[in-house]
Amino acid sequence: MYDGKALHRLFLVAAVGIAVVCALSLWADVVPAAAQLLYLLDVTSSEQTQAIYGAIPPPAVPALAYVVAGVPFLLWLGRARRHLIDFEARPAYSPGWAVGAWIIPIASFILPALVVADVARWSATDEATRPSRRDLLRLVWAWWAGYGLHSVGILVIAVLQSRITGDPTTPPIVLDVARLVLLALYVASGVLAMLMMRAIGQAQAAQAAGVVSQPDPADFPAFTVDEVQHPA
Repeated sequence: MYDGKALHRLFLVAAVGIAVVCALSLWADVVPAAAQLLYLLDVTSSEQTQAIYGAIPPPAVPALAYVVAGVPFLLWLGRARRHLIDFEARPAYSPGWAVGAWIIPIASFILPALVVADVARWSATDEATRPSRRDLLRLVWAWWAGYGLHSVGILVIAVLQSRITGDPTTPPIVLDVARLVLLALYVASGVLAMLMMRAIGQAQAAQAAGVVSQPDPADFPAFTVDEVQHPA
């Protein structure tokens, strides 16, 4: 059964989780990259750079926050998918894919986006409504493009880092700048995720209002032929 309040509460919790993850990622990635840049530009000394590094949280902290924030997001996605049953939609993916799409190796690079896009497509009634199906799908694919490019970019940088270690012809500053660009992309994908969730919730609320507003025969009294011919 459609429950807009529950969906909105899950959205708020998930949005806070996404914001916390982005903040921790900024703290964990921007600080060391900025410290390295300042050191290479002779702005800070070696001791000052080491002091800055000491303020960086352990890598496990952002990773743990990512896992914790993923729980309300998956709960939100699962509820948004179950709501489609009330809208007489014909989604291609069952509710189980809201979780399963994220844990299948290799396929998880594209399946989650397809599942979310499926939910978005059936959350809006038509192109005349706002947000429309086109608006929702644009948000979904913009979010996934940013998230995917960040993930691939991090892997590429890790490979390059292992290959150029000790190579004086490749300045480390290039990788530091690349990390900062990817981090900006990661934060942008987090913002897009929140906008996408909010828009899907709005579309479902609009569609539910349209469904609820339709007349229900049970709300009208039933008249027999005798009552019509022989009114009291």
